[in-house]
Parts: sequence; C-alpha cells; structure tokens
Amino acid sequence: MKNLLIAISLTSILALQSCSAMKDITGKYSSKYYEHFLKLNLDSTFKYEFRSFHMYAQSSGKWLRTGKKKLLLSSNIKTTIVPVKMDVLNARYNSLSININTSASLESENYRCQIYLDDSLFTIRRADSLSEFKLEHLPREIYLKFTFDPKISTSNLVSPAVITEKLNIDKSQQPMSIKLNIDLPGAFFYYKPFNHELVKIKRNSVAFYNSYKRKWEAIPKVTDSVNIFIRD
Repeated sequence: MKNLLIAISLTSILALQSCSAMKDITGKYSSKYYEHFLKLNLDSTFKYEFRSFHMYAQSSGKWLRTGKKKLLLSSNIKTTIVPVKMDVLNARYNSLSININTSASLESENYRCQIYLDDSLFTIRRADSLSEFKLEHLPREIYLKFTFDPKISTSNLVSPAVITEKLNIDKSQQPMSIKLNIDLPGAFFYYKPFNHELVKIKRNSVAFYNSYKRKWEAIPKVTDSVNIFIRD
C-alpha cells in the first residue's frame, strides 16, 4: 500500500511538472524586427506568421517539446514542393508543354510561371499561356516557380514563390516532346511549411535559425493582450 501511494505521488508530481513546463513556454512571441510571429497554445498547437516588408506567409500545426531547451514545429502542410507528372513522346522537334490544373478558386490567369532549364530562367508566362515552347537544346533538368500576380490586386501582401520538384531529362531520345501536368494547390501560397523544425527555448524568448544569415534569431515573448497577427 505504501509503495502504491509513493508511485501515485511520483506520477502526480511528474504530471504537474510537465504541465508547468508547457505553461512556461506557451504564449505569444514577436520578433523585434517584425519578421517572426508565433503563438504556442497549451493544447500543443501553434500559429505562425512571417512578415518582411510586403512578403507574407503563415503556418499552423503542432509543437512538441523534446528537451529542456528545444521544441519542434510540424505544420499541417509539411512541404509546398509541387509534384509534377511528366510524359515524354517521340516528336519531330524538341518541345515543352505545360498543363496547369487548378481549383475553381484558383484561376490560372492570376499566376505567373517561371520556367527554369538547367537552373537558368527560360521564360516567364502567365499560367494560362503555357501551351507549347520549342526548345533548341534539350535541358538536363527542368523546374518551375509560380508566383501570385492577380490582374486585379486586392492586397499588398506578396506570397513566397511555390516551386515544383526538379525533373531530370533523359537526353538519349531526341527529338522529343516533354509534357508536364501539374496540380497547383491554392493552399501552398502564403504558406510556410515546418517539418520537425527545431526551435530553441531561451529565457523569455524562442529562437529560429536563419539559414541566410547563418545564425539563430531570438523572438521575445510578449503579453497575451498583444495582437501579433494580421490575419485570422
């Protein structure tokens, strides 16, 4: 009986410590340089916004504390890399054609497509004008970048580009007609994916790693009364 009471007491203490540790880091965090905005909820969900001048992206998902000084963010969408279906046919000349499948709320005329051949920009067209391009030389690799560029703008916010996977081309069969078929999800625009992203826990702040500057950037904690988000 005594051992049972001790076990129950230890379990209760550990549960209280775990709850206290979660409460210590839950709340709102706002970057001094107005780039990173994060809210960690007690139910292990999070909301995030990135804002830099007109550039904007948001994210939401689950967070998990994995140590005294670190946690991981896993967004609902793990990646915004767009898969591509490629068909290669025998032809009289080398060509590239692209078909974009969009939802009813995602009109292709409001998006621009940048076509990259061997990491060099080949051309930029609206996504509804990608029927066929003649190629003087076959590339070894193809990928596309899509940007949101509506004909009638209703916001000054700019989404990061959405990029497709890179496709390797077998040049042994020439000439050829390369046909790309792409399902372009509207949810990928204005979205920042996190796939087990490491965030460091510091005193009264958390820190994200800036791969461009190659350093950790601290985001101070702010009171819950501060409105840190510009979109619901």
